[in-house]
Amino acid sequence: MTAMHHVLDPGSCAGHLPGPRARAPLVPPRCSPLHKAAFHLQRSLALSREAGRGKRCNRSRRQVAAQDFPAATVDYDADSDSMDEFSSGDEAPASFSGYDSEDQGVEAVTQEGEADEKESELDEEEEPPIASTSGEGPFIEVAGMPSWGNAALDAAQSVLGMPELQGLQLYSFRAAAKRDRLYIRLDKLEDQYGSPTLDEVSIFSRNFYSALEAKVGEKAAGELSVEVSSPGAERIVRVPSELQRFQALPMLVTHEGEAEKGSQVLQLLELNTEAGTSVWGLANVRANRDKKQKLTKKQEAQRFEIPLSTIKQARLHLDA
Repeated sequence: MTAMHHVLDPGSCAGHLPGPRARAPLVPPRCSPLHKAAFHLQRSLALSREAGRGKRCNRSRRQVAAQDFPAATVDYDADSDSMDEFSSGDEAPASFSGYDSEDQGVEAVTQEGEADEKESELDEEEEPPIASTSGEGPFIEVAGMPSWGNAALDAAQSVLGMPELQGLQLYSFRAAAKRDRLYIRLDKLEDQYGSPTLDEVSIFSRNFYSALEAKVGEKAAGELSVEVSSPGAERIVRVPSELQRFQALPMLVTHEGEAEKGSQVLQLLELNTEAGTSVWGLANVRANRDKKQKLTKKQEAQRFEIPLSTIKQARLHLDA
């Protein structure tokens, strides 16, 4: 069965809703001082990992609330046609099982904790960043793609032709051939941020699996892990084709003239694609206000004339 994941959250927590708070087990009343020390060390490691996940999820919730983005991840079972919300994070720490063994010490518990951390890191297979920022159509990476790649692309494009999915198009289609993993990002043209609804992502996912199975067979389709989502709150903006579309939103712009200062959060004011020029002003966001409520008059008057050919990257900026 193909593993299908719908991700509609652009935040740093990868679209997962925060899970239940993990509870550390209590120390049994009868154990040696060495075992007790080992147990407390394991408990500290577990709580540290939990605290880190909590900070990431809390930051994600603030970012999402700031722009009214949907924040939900749905695990889709293609065989049962069921969708259940699931939470991110590991299982609650298992009870320490070494109380009856005299040779189970602090070092063993530490090694076990490190192994859990490495295993957790390996399980988090994130999509690699998109390198290109130009072009008219979707970001499609087919280099090194296995035999199922073109068939999957055809299946995705055919599903987007359905009447229920009018207004949606591919934002990106990328395959990780070594892991049999496919990342599909859907763009909704009518939405201010390009974010499709959860229902639209679900409809696409169900029909995509059926179309893929028809093209490559049930066995080959069942070996793939497919992630379908929106482009994200801080999506890359194609230059110049999408600049006018997102003109009303602040963008984090990196261009050759700002190599020393780094990127700037700007607002597009003028665009001339024929001449290859653009004029920007400072966006009214926290990054530019220096803890003030609004930009100064001097900041509001600043203008940046940036040739389109010098823009290295532009992405939407989430003011959180």
